[in-house]
Amino acid sequence: WQDESFYELPSDLLWLPYFAEVPNADNPGHLLWDFLLPLYTLLEMYYGPPTSADSVYPRVLLTNIDHDCVESNTKHSCYKLTRKFLPLMGMNQDYFANADGLKFDRRD
Repeated sequence: WQDESFYELPSDLLWLPYFAEVPNADNPGHLLWDFLLPLYTLLEMYYGPPTSADSVYPRVLLTNIDHDCVESNTKHSCYKLTRKFLPLMGMNQDYFANADGLKFDRRD
């Protein structure tokens, strides 16, 4: 290959992309049981349960790849609801993003 560039995540970062369709993600019941519970189960498999109510999993990037689940979309509450429930999962709200806004640096 002439182009040896690649994309690389830091070794201490776990990236969990998921697709929560807006009609279901706007419903707290669907959001918790259909999307966040399976993601929390994955986190427990990698890191174990959070040790206290104040602890958060280190460097977990949760990314919704549905283009409607963004902060600027006031018609749907998906983004707001997801951020609201992240602390219950032991996750930092600052590490929730939509795939439309993700930027990865190119490594040579």
